[in-house]
Amino acid sequence: MQLFTIKIKKTSGLSWFPAIFMFMAWAMITGCSSKIPDPGLRPEPILTHEKPFGPAMSFEELMEQNMSRQYSSPVTIFEPDAPPPHHGLMVINRENPVLTLARGVSSFAGGPDFLAAGFHDGNISIWSHFPCPMVTLPQKEPVKTIWWDGQSPYICASGSNASLAHIYDLGRCARIADIAVEGAVEKMTVSPRGNHVAIVDQGGRLWTGNLNGELTQRETLRFAPLQASFTPGEGVLMISDSAGWLILWKVPDYKIMEHVQIPDGPFSEAVFDGPTLLLKNLDQVHVSAWDIPAGRAAETRPDRGEFSLENGVLYYVMPEEKNVKKMLMTKPEFIVSADSERMILLVLDLDGQKRYYNARTGDEKKEAGEFMETQVIEVSAHGVFSWAGTFYALADPVVVTDNWALWSRFIPGQGHHLWWSANTGLEQKNFSGELPHRINIREEIPPDWIMLKQKGNQYE
Repeated sequence: MQLFTIKIKKTSGLSWFPAIFMFMAWAMITGCSSKIPDPGLRPEPILTHEKPFGPAMSFEELMEQNMSRQYSSPVTIFEPDAPPPHHGLMVINRENPVLTLARGVSSFAGGPDFLAAGFHDGNISIWSHFPCPMVTLPQKEPVKTIWWDGQSPYICASGSNASLAHIYDLGRCARIADIAVEGAVEKMTVSPRGNHVAIVDQGGRLWTGNLNGELTQRETLRFAPLQASFTPGEGVLMISDSAGWLILWKVPDYKIMEHVQIPDGPFSEAVFDGPTLLLKNLDQVHVSAWDIPAGRAAETRPDRGEFSLENGVLYYVMPEEKNVKKMLMTKPEFIVSADSERMILLVLDLDGQKRYYNARTGDEKKEAGEFMETQVIEVSAHGVFSWAGTFYALADPVVVTDNWALWSRFIPGQGHHLWWSANTGLEQKNFSGELPHRINIREEIPPDWIMLKQKGNQYE
C-alpha cells in the first residue's frame, strides 16, 4: 500500500527511469567510487588513537541503559516486597517510552541506530557502531551544528564560526580536517571513504571538493537543504530540500542525473535511511517515505524514534510501544454514589475522573444527564461494593499470597492501575502474565484477561 499519491515533475530532456535508475544509482554503491587517496596526503590526527574518553557504547546499549534507569520493569509489580508491600498506586500502560538521554546539549544528529550529541563545553559524544565515544571542538565553546548520517565514519561539526567546519574520523577518533567556506555552512557531508566533501552554504551554494579543503562551487540551490548524503559507494550525491525536491548528482563530475519532487511538501526534516528518504511534513506529524532506487513512494516506512531538544535536554521517544511501569504518589481510593431514581452509579475513579454506570446492566454510560445524588456507597479497599442487592467490582485480583492481594483496575487510555491490599480470605493465586480488562462492573460478569507481551523473564 502506498503512503501517498505520487506526482512527479521532471527536468526537460530527462525522463523518469525506475529500472535504469536502479541500475545506475545503486550500481554506483559498490562499483563507481573514486580511488582512495594516498593516506599520506591526509592531515595527521590531533587526538590520540588510545580512545582517551573511555570505551565506546552503541546506540542500542544507550537505550537499554536509560530504559533501565528511568523505567522499572513491570515484572517487579507482581513480586511483593518484604511485608508490607508498597501500598501506593502503580500503573502499567502500553506506550512509547520517553527517555532523557543527555543534559547540557546544544545540538545533535541522530537516527535509528546512532546519536551524536554536542555539548556547551565543545565535546561531542558518540553512540554508534564505531569505536570512538567522543570527539571535541578545537575551542571550548558550544557545538552549534553537527552533520552526520551515522553510516559514514566521518562526522562534521561547527562552533561559533559557522563558516568553519571541523571533520572527524571516528575510526581514528581524531579531527582530521578544517574546511572554510564563504558563507555559513547549512548542510555538509563527507563520503563514506573520505574521497569527497559536499557543502551547501547559507546562500544555497553547493561546494564540492576533498578533505584538503579544495572546493569548487557547482551551482545554487533554489530551496533550503534539509539533508545531504553520498551513497555508500560514493557514486552519487543526494540532496533533499524543503520543497520536496530530491536532486541526484553523479560523482565526481557532479552532473545532475535526475531530480524529482516528492509530494505532500513543504517539509521540515529529511533523513536518508539507506535507500529510503524519510521526509517530515511541516505539521511535524505526517512522514513521507520515498524509495530512491525504485523512484516511488515506499510501501513500508521503517520505525524510527523521535529526538527532541528542549532547554538543553535531549529526549528520545522510542519507536516501539512497551509496557511501562509508573509509580503514583496517591493511594487507591474510590468514591461511589448512586442516583436511585434513575438507577445510575457515579464512580470518582483512581485517575480523578467521573464515570457513570447503569446500575442494572453494569455498563458504562457516556452521557448521564443531570445526576441526582441520593446515597454515598461504602467501597472496600479493593473496589468492591454492593447496592440495591447487587454486588459490583471495580477491580480484580491478579496475585494473591497468604497475606496480600494485588488488585488491578483498567482505565481505557491510561492502562492498568494496580495496588496491594490485605488478603481478606481469597485463595492464593500466582501471576499468569495476564491483566484484567473489566468493562462491566457487575461482579458476576467476569472481565476479559489481556496477556502481557513477554520477552524472557520480562514483560514489555
